[in-house]
Amino acid sequence: MFGHRKEKLSMLRLTVSPEEYLMIGDNIKIVFLGGF
Repeated sequence: MFGHRKEKLSMLRLTVSPEEYLMIGDNIKIVFLGGF
């Protein structure tokens, strides 16, 4: 039947300062406003 497959999940960690942003494509902008 179907074999069991182990999948490893990867996580991307970015270090950003307040007011810095990340562009995804031409029209998606993620802005970091602050945190703890």
